[in-house]
Amino acid sequence: MKQVFKLPPLLLCILMFSTSIAQQVITAVNTQYITAFNGFTGNGLQPTPAPGELSSNTWSVTGMSDGDLLFGGTMNTPNTDFTRGINNGGAGAGGLYAFNINGDTAMGVQPIAADFTPGDFVFKIQNTTGSTVTSLYVSYELWINNDQGRSNLLAFSHSNDNLIYSPVASLNDTSDILADILFWQLNNKKTILSGLNIPNNGFYYLKWTGNDVAGAGLRDEFAIDDITVIANPLPITARFGIVRDSVCLGQQSCFTDSSFSLLGNINSWAWRFGDGGTSAQQNPCYTYPSAGTYNVTVVVKDDLANKDSITYIVVVNPLPVAAFSATTECLWASTVFTDTSSVNGGGNAIAIWDWDFGDNSPHSNVQNPTHVYPSIGVYAATLCVGTNKNCTACVTISVTVNPNPIAAFSYSSNGCASTIINFQDTSQAGGNINIISRAWDFGDGNTSAQQNPSHTYLVPGTYTVSLIVVNAFGCSDTVSQQVPVGGVLPVAQIATADTCYGAPMVFIDQSTIAAGSIVAWQWDFGDGNTAFTQNAQNIYAFSNQYNVRLIVTSNVGCLDTAYQVVVVAPAIQANYSSSINGLTVNFTSNITGGIPAYSYDWDFGDASPHSFLQNPSHIYNAPNPAYIACLISYDSLGCSDTICTQVFPNGTIDFNDESKITVFPMPSYSGVFNVKSEYQLELITIKNIVGQKIIEPIFKTTKGQLQIVDLSTQPSGIYILQAITVNGATIKMKLIVQK
Repeated sequence: MKQVFKLPPLLLCILMFSTSIAQQVITAVNTQYITAFNGFTGNGLQPTPAPGELSSNTWSVTGMSDGDLLFGGTMNTPNTDFTRGINNGGAGAGGLYAFNINGDTAMGVQPIAADFTPGDFVFKIQNTTGSTVTSLYVSYELWINNDQGRSNLLAFSHSNDNLIYSPVASLNDTSDILADILFWQLNNKKTILSGLNIPNNGFYYLKWTGNDVAGAGLRDEFAIDDITVIANPLPITARFGIVRDSVCLGQQSCFTDSSFSLLGNINSWAWRFGDGGTSAQQNPCYTYPSAGTYNVTVVVKDDLANKDSITYIVVVNPLPVAAFSATTECLWASTVFTDTSSVNGGGNAIAIWDWDFGDNSPHSNVQNPTHVYPSIGVYAATLCVGTNKNCTACVTISVTVNPNPIAAFSYSSNGCASTIINFQDTSQAGGNINIISRAWDFGDGNTSAQQNPSHTYLVPGTYTVSLIVVNAFGCSDTVSQQVPVGGVLPVAQIATADTCYGAPMVFIDQSTIAAGSIVAWQWDFGDGNTAFTQNAQNIYAFSNQYNVRLIVTSNVGCLDTAYQVVVVAPAIQANYSSSINGLTVNFTSNITGGIPAYSYDWDFGDASPHSFLQNPSHIYNAPNPAYIACLISYDSLGCSDTICTQVFPNGTIDFNDESKITVFPMPSYSGVFNVKSEYQLELITIKNIVGQKIIEPIFKTTKGQLQIVDLSTQPSGIYILQAITVNGATIKMKLIVQK
């Protein structure tokens, strides 16, 4: 029978059925159906089998001393002839076993006494192919464990009604009388049952009958496995597989024979590859000399004179021709790659591009890429192309990247008043080549091609001069400079503000130049100090009026000078006196230093609103051992000073001079205070203005002892020092941190 396929066929369909089905159902002709016993554990039979059991709708077993099991019956009582479990061979009790043979499971018996001497296994098959089955291929594995001295016969027969059976002597097997060692021996049995008439949905029965033959003592064991049936089988079937049915020109097509003969052995293969080539090997490989579509045929024969053939189609696709061009470019310019690859028609087209630019950069997969190389040199660029049939080809060409020149020039003149400029080309050609052309543009409409030209400008100003140079590779570069001509001077200017004594004065350069740039600064602060940075600052040692000078220099040496008078205000000193009348305190300011007019900010120490009068009066709500009253005074420049003293409204508390505490400096710009008392203090505590404790108590300072209070980590503001004397009096003073 000759068959033709476009694609490699599947091998003969093998349907694997577990032993739990109702019966073996044959659904198609010329198709293998295999019954194996994987999962069987020798736990008996019933119509709906549990795991480890067989289906009694598939099997009937007779000849056991515990009774016969007919189709549809149940025999799964533990420790009976039908539930002997799993055994490796050499079992001591008669009955049905799941024998473990070389890691596989087979159904078998140990005949003893009245068990299976004689006995039958009957296997039920149903035809559902939709047609009449007239022949049936049957094969199975027969395992014999000839470990005893009494031989057994296992005979095969078949029936269409489970009543009258026809024997097949060629499938019978008898074990030897003399015992071998414990070892399972395999006999493969197979035959074709012909002349059958199994209608659609009809049943057929296969039977194995065991009985004593000769000898004495215990009996040998036997088992069956992998029962294979094929309805209306072909005696020989040609099959082969192809590793690839679509190959590229030059690739081998390898063919794997999977033909089989049911009863014989295949001993002849005749291959025709469709282009005149042939082979008699079983599994040949062949390389086609040209692209095209070919019919591959194999004719197989067995030793029983049966033969069959089959034909498959193999497509050999043409290889592409990889080709491309690339421009020769200068460094940093884009090299343009143009794909010129081709492939023969017939549905073949180039679909994949893989560019390797030869500089270890990432590959590109576009058809016509551009690429910028990182340095000069000759690069091996490779293009690999692939077709829509996965056929590939590659080609490599050299791509040259030439060096660029480096354009540069200098110029010289006679100073700020010159209009004649001499230009010198200082360009580098790049590589061992020469610059072959120059193009000067002087910025006033005039040009030159000389190497080192001179040019006279008619009008003073600042001009943009450009030079374009081209080397022998044709690569170019351009440079431009701003060139001042004829009296372009900088304009010096100072920005600053008067300051208070002790504070740094900041000087800002606001000089300008119409062309070129300012490159140098020289400051003279009028007190002997100087600086050479663009912006500067100076701390004056004395309050006074100073003359400040700034000299600026341009990039071509042109100078200009600016002057400014600055004032460092004298230090302002705050002071006041007070007179007490009950709860009313009259404050009299006494401000010295600074630059009038003065302004005032009074804090009376009792959380009342501030006063901004020069000499205010304040009424306290209640007497207090010590209110801390502070005056902040400002002069016209905003310079300030602060003084805080204690006031005792109503004169209710007298500390007998124990309150004589000296705190300095006041205010403190660093946040560090020195505290000294003429008398012994029990403790000192520091709180902020809202009463939160800042420093834990300092205990028992002796008379005249200097105590350091460090508020350097606290922000600017007013803090309260509270001291308690040895006789229990409480003293409060303000500490002012002004950073």
